[in-house]
Amino acid sequence: MSSKNIDSDFSPQALADVLDRLGLSSLTPLKVAFSGGLDSTVLLHALCALRAPRVSAVHVDHALQANSAQWAQHCEEICLQLQVPFAMERIQVTDIQDGGLEAAARRARYASLARHLSAAEVLLTAHHLDDQAETLLLHLLRGTGVHGLA
Repeated sequence: MSSKNIDSDFSPQALADVLDRLGLSSLTPLKVAFSGGLDSTVLLHALCALRAPRVSAVHVDHALQANSAQWAQHCEEICLQLQVPFAMERIQVTDIQDGGLEAAARRARYASLARHLSAAEVLLTAHHLDDQAETLLLHLLRGTGVHGLA
């Protein structure tokens, strides 16, 4: 077993290998769900290094934080610097009582992302291992069974 940190294994070449294993040709248009955080910024930069002409980004502004408009502007500026086509949609989170705010925001975000995705595009999201561990813990605390954890 390697003592290497898993996070240090990420590279544009490792990403290229994953895209190849998924059967995505170099002509497949890729869209990044771009939050502006570290994970999606690293993913966007790596994709630009690999397939710049086939990469675009979409940012969903939930308008749940006072500085959400600044995050959207930050995302647009990064895309301008990288010469990546950028779309942004400000959404309204509704049906909060059905599963809480986080679940309602996720449903609204997924619907927004679907509206910005053409049939030919593949949507890519970025999550570091801490995000995945946090999601697992939240599901365990909510009493999610084996099916929900999968």
